[in-house]
Amino acid sequence: TTQYGLQDPARTGRFLVYMADHEGHVSVTRVVDMLNLGRKSLRLVPSLPDFSMDCAQLDRMITEDKARGDLPLCVFAQLGSVNVGVIEPIGELADVCEKHRVWLHGDGACGLLAAGLPETRHLFKGIERADSLSFDAHKWLGVPNDCGVVLVRERERLRRAFSISAP
Repeated sequence: TTQYGLQDPARTGRFLVYMADHEGHVSVTRVVDMLNLGRKSLRLVPSLPDFSMDCAQLDRMITEDKARGDLPLCVFAQLGSVNVGVIEPIGELADVCEKHRVWLHGDGACGLLAAGLPETRHLFKGIERADSLSFDAHKWLGVPNDCGVVLVRERERLRRAFSISAP
């Protein structure tokens, strides 16, 4: 892996990805590597004492990055992190992402299915505003093999991204 991937560190206009500095999952780093954005495109947002992403700091960072000419691409929110189970304030993150027109992805590998339980539903307030969500079926649904699921709010975006036409 390279630090900058296909992006030139001397130029503005770099695509950037954001996640919490404490509870971000290694899969986000793998996504940045697969897209060849370079590890320097990953922006770590300070966490609050409860380990959730600080939405005010995220807003400030995106504002500064845009002013510099860079292109904020995506925010990864933890919805039940692996280490401490943090569920980030998805509604507040959606406010920031909508303001800046940035994709919001909820990584619910370990906790997303708790959004359907009456006892924990309140922790996921605003989840319907995420652009995409993911969870691991092998963690909660008893699937015996590694199996990830991605849900996208706007089906047409998914169809356009993963379809091909050979005229």
